[in-house]
This record gives sequence, C-alpha cells and structure tokens, in this order.
Amino acid sequence: MSASQKLLRHLTSLTHADPAGELTTIPPTVESETAAKTLRRLVEPSDGSSSGSATATAKREQELDALLEPSSGNASTLCAAITCATSAIDLIERDEAADTAACGLLRWGHLRVNALQILLQLASSEARCVALLEATSDAAAATCVSLLASKASRTDREGVRTAANLLRNLAMPAASRPRLGAELSGLFPALIKHVPHPDPNTEAVVGAALRILVEGCQPNALKAALAASTGVVSGGGDGSLLEEGAGGSSSGSSSSSGTIAIAGSSSNGGGGAFVGFGRLIGVDLSKMHPFCRVELSRFIAICIGSVCASDGDGGSEQQHAAALASPEALGFAAFVLGSRHPGLHAEFCAALKAARKAQADADVADWVEKVAAFKVGVQGREMTIKAVLAELAAAGSVNKEAAALLEAPLAEVS
Repeated sequence: MSASQKLLRHLTSLTHADPAGELTTIPPTVESETAAKTLRRLVEPSDGSSSGSATATAKREQELDALLEPSSGNASTLCAAITCATSAIDLIERDEAADTAACGLLRWGHLRVNALQILLQLASSEARCVALLEATSDAAAATCVSLLASKASRTDREGVRTAANLLRNLAMPAASRPRLGAELSGLFPALIKHVPHPDPNTEAVVGAALRILVEGCQPNALKAALAASTGVVSGGGDGSLLEEGAGGSSSGSSSSSGTIAIAGSSSNGGGGAFVGFGRLIGVDLSKMHPFCRVELSRFIAICIGSVCASDGDGGSEQQHAAALASPEALGFAAFVLGSRHPGLHAEFCAALKAARKAQADADVADWVEKVAAFKVGVQGREMTIKAVLAELAAAGSVNKEAAALLEAPLAEVS
C-alpha cells in the first residue's frame, strides 16, 4: 500500500458523515486534516533545489499513479471529502447562531483546499485529466461546480481559484468539453458568478476556463452564451431559452442597459429586454485584469462565432443568434484587436463574419454602423473597430474581406 493510500484511509470516514446533522456541530477530525495536508505535500512538486530531486520526482509520480488507479477509488474518496467539506461550510454559513470556531469553519475550508490541490496535481496532463474524470465518474469536476455555485464561495478565494483552475485543466482535452457541458448542471452560471472577482488571478483563471470550455464545442458555446446573458429574448415564450442562465444566478444583473431580470425571475416575472452577454459586458472593466479581459473577449468571440455560424435546424440558436451578437457584445470582444497576435485578430474576425450574417438575416439595418463605431485601445491610441480592421488589413494581419465586413451592404454577406 502506498503512502497516499494509507493517508486516504483517514479521509474515508468523512464520506459517511451526515451533512445535515453532525457536520454543523463538529469540525473535521484532526486525523483527516493531517492526512489531507500531508498528502498534498507528498504530491506537490519540489522546488528542485535538493540533490535528490530526481528521486523525489519519481516518487511523486508513483503516488499520483496510485491515486489514479481506477479500481482503488482513491480519487473518488478525495471528491467525497471535498463534497463533505462544502456541505459543512454551507450549513455553518447559513446558521446565524453557529459558533464558527467550534464548528470548525476554517478547518473545513483548509481541508477542502488541500483536497482540491491534490486533485489539481492529478490533473497535470491531458491524459491524467481524462483518467481523473473517468476514475471519478465526473465527480472531480462536479465538486468544483458545487463549490463555485455555493453561497459561501465568495469568502474562500483560494478554494474558488483552485476549483476554477481544476475545471480549466479538465477541459483542456478537446474531447472532454462536450462531456463536461452535458453532464454538469449549472457549470457556466457557477463560473460566470465569479466575474468580476476581487482576486485578479482568480478572475483570469475563471475567464480561461470559460474560454477553453467553449473552444471548438458548439453545444457548450450556446449554453455558455445564454448563461452569460440577461433578460428574455423577444418571442422566447416562457423564457426556456435561458434555462441554463436562470439556474444559480441572482434575480437581476446590471448591464449597459440597466437592471435586466433573468427569465423566470421573481422580481418582475421574467420581463426585461434580452441583453446578449449582459452579465459580462456590464461589469466594471476599470478594475479587471487585462489577462481576464482578453480571456472573456475571446470567450464572447468564440461563442458568437460558433452560435451564429451554426447551420442547425432553425431552432432557437438560429432564431436568436442576432440577439447574442449585439454591437455591445462585439465591442467587448474587440478588445483583442489591440493585441499583436494575428491569431486573436482572426478569432474576432470569424465572430464578426458569423455575426454579420446573422444580423443580415435578421434585417437589423443599423447594426453595422454601431459595431464599426465602437472604440478599441491599440497601443495607446483609441480607434474605431472599422479603423483598426483597416489598419490590420493593410499590415497583413487580417485579410481584406474581414476588413470589408463593416463596409459591404448587408445583402452581400454570405
């Protein structure tokens, strides 16, 4: 039996506790806390300064392999411990009369973070990320969503950052993205809940997780776009289009058009105009880290490009693509045009082309003019999107057809 397996025995008892009862009155056992802390040190990489670093690395790899052994249930035990800690923390936070010290609020938080960090070490490569999802039947990702969606998550910065980081890693294998989007209820609302975030590093990781989850995955792009939007789409009936966004979100969201309610909101019965990506384009950008701004800009561009370019079968995603590709959303996504990376320029242009087609189909006459007039910061200069695209086309960073998307008559876009 490996050292990690011996330590995990002390965490197994947590999985049999009653989260609705004893967890609100007692902290985790000292043995379980020590086991989680020791196991984390065992699997985290060393600084490489010692002469025996090669031996330490080999031992670490052996422990990681043992934890991922499919038949052992080791990784599932870690997930169960995290779930147990999250339940305890949420129950303690809800009880206004609870003695947080006696209930072990901080101790539960430390145990949860240590267990999450162990899972993060297990998700150190694409192959291990796939193996971790398989070994835990997706629980490794589900525990992250539960933590991010919990009301107490805002006070646990390290836990939120680690959970978002783990979700980002698990989404790195392209084949895992549809699985995560389909199997994890509330995935996108849970992530979007943490934009903005007081910690810029957490904010950037959340943005990266959102972007990776939708990259090359149209079903995820549609779900994520709706989760990031506010209001009710005109002609959307009972608002079922926004089902993903309605779960785990507050009853209202500040956007550039004012306070817009989510479909099904009790505040106004689900009324309010639809604002594509309203949860993101309405945040205070003055405090947002540039890395996060880039990731969210790419996220919006990928979603617009994917949803608007989809041929589909005439379903809701085609009917409301134009509503998602608003001038405001494209203005937010255009932030990447200030980058020096042609790949990011191409990503925006793909979104613009798809959105242009959707708007032409919807016969929105002034859309082109509004998008063209949005301002973008480029190397200390403020320029309109139209002027930036013309400059990039002249430099060869984008093709002339992309630059012409904001000039051609609507009928000519195909």
